Amino acid sequence: MGFEDQIPPIPNRDQEKRYIATVEKSFYDQPLYKFYMNEALRERKMDYADKLNTFKYEWILNFAASGMVFSLLYFIPVSYFYRQTSTGVPTYYQPKNKAVFKQGYLQNQNWRRFKLYSFLVFGSAFIFAHTYTDRSQIHDEYYNNVGVIKPKFE
Repeated sequence: MGFEDQIPPIPNRDQEKRYIATVEKSFYDQPLYKFYMNEALRERKMDYADKLNTFKYEWILNFAASGMVFSLLYFIPVSYFYRQTSTGVPTYYQPKNKAVFKQGYLQNQNWRRFKLYSFLVFGSAFIFAHTYTDRSQIHDEYYNNVGVIKPKFE
């Protein structure tokens, strides 16, 4: 919790100066996009927000990296699966128009291939990122497992 059981002794002038310097430094350390009120849990909340941002960055990094790996892994099997139509007739290029921009050959099959491919890649990347990103740093959001929180003096 953010409160003490007993009233602390009255600080002297040096302790007040150190505390004011600590609070001033913590105000300079807070990010520009978020304002934290001056309270007992201010520094802990700032630390938690920093850990949460680190967690989000690591999750997105794991998602992107595994998405690249899984896209290479699934490309050949999905392409192999769609070499034939549903009736077993092999697909091949048949130009229907002479203008390049009007060619829509096998567009339905390409769209079906893209839907399956994107579902496999994004689903696998999400499961990988959700499984292998460390969540231990963001479990105790409200600091229930922490004793008395005292301001840090330098």
